[in-house]
Amino acid sequence: MLMDKRSKMIGFLETLLIKEAVDTFEKKKRRNLSEEEKEDIAKNWYLHSSEFTRMWLNYLTDDNLEKVLARKLNEQNMNDGINKLTGKI
Repeated sequence: MLMDKRSKMIGFLETLLIKEAVDTFEKKKRRNLSEEEKEDIAKNWYLHSSEFTRMWLNYLTDDNLEKVLARKLNEQNMNDGINKLTGKI
């Protein structure tokens, strides 16, 4: 796999992880977070978790990186579907 494609995949996974963190905080607080709160979560993630996550993702083989991406996308699609369903109820 080309390094450019690999770095884009890692960057996309990072955005998914940050979105998961925001979703977790919203569920925990039972309300939608403001843009400032979302930015604070992203800033804290980059300060405290990003180095380890990037290191872990960079050590994965191309096949395993693609598997992680596919699994995260499936989780995201399932969560979005569940949220749409519960929002209609």
